[in-house]
Amino acid sequence: MKVLGICIVVTLIFSGINCVKNKKVKCYRCTDCPNPFDKTQITELANCNFCRTVYTYRDEDNYRIAKDCVASCVPQDRRGGKAGLVTECCDEDYCNASPKHYSISFLLITSFTIFIIYANKFIY
Repeated sequence: MKVLGICIVVTLIFSGINCVKNKKVKCYRCTDCPNPFDKTQITELANCNFCRTVYTYRDEDNYRIAKDCVASCVPQDRRGGKAGLVTECCDEDYCNASPKHYSISFLLITSFTIFIIYANKFIY
């Protein structure tokens, strides 16, 4: 049980790395973004902590896209049925150009957590 506790603490420390960072990125900004994406019709911003893309669904095939530069970002899917919001976050230059970007730190944290859970089965 002690090993599991240590692993949880290490995972939390790694997850905090993406929340408190000094690297600034460049992002796209638009309020009713063209789909398919066309970077000639939107604004470019610098000195961002995160790039965010928000999809506002009225139904499955009818949605609006907004892209922005934000200080903090929490990915989420708040669709109740077919309507709602989906927020995507990323932290690399112009990473909010297309959908479904995940930061390397997110993938690292997820992989590490799965490894710890799997390894914990063999320890006890």
